[in-house]
Amino acid sequence: VCTASCGLQNKMRIRICTHPESGMRCEGPSAELVECGMLRSCPVNGKWSDWSPWSPCTSSCSGIKKRVRVCDNPAPSNGGLLCSGSFEQAMPCESPDCPATGFWSPWSPWSPCPVSCGIAFMKRSRLCNAVFSKKATTYCQGHNQEERSCGFPVDYCKYLTQPTDSVLTGKWT
Repeated sequence: VCTASCGLQNKMRIRICTHPESGMRCEGPSAELVECGMLRSCPVNGKWSDWSPWSPCTSSCSGIKKRVRVCDNPAPSNGGLLCSGSFEQAMPCESPDCPATGFWSPWSPWSPCPVSCGIAFMKRSRLCNAVFSKKATTYCQGHNQEERSCGFPVDYCKYLTQPTDSVLTGKWT
């Protein structure tokens, strides 16, 4: 009996010589092997090839290199599954001779104005984050802190209703 639903299978039949006591030998083989006939091809799941060599770096400093693989070892066929995972990998190129460039984080919110009467300064800052670098120092172009003035000139404070502990300089008149 053939039990496979796909691929190749054989069936075997065996016969037993029923009169061994007579001393006669039975003619022909005691077993026969026969193909099951045409079955459909079995599904073949895809498997990845080996990774290709890494590509050259896209830039001499802070570039990226890539490598690929193909789902052809074997390729999926007869309804088999595709390879799982990514066909491509990317990796940063690092050279000890290159400066570590970075990018700025978003600005923090402005600090509150420390006074409401008088002139003072509010501040905000940002961080320089490394891009593909393990170096301790990272360079970002620009400043990591900004200041701007806030408050009112003391001469205008008389027109504001303010508690006296918020005055930086001057007197109420």
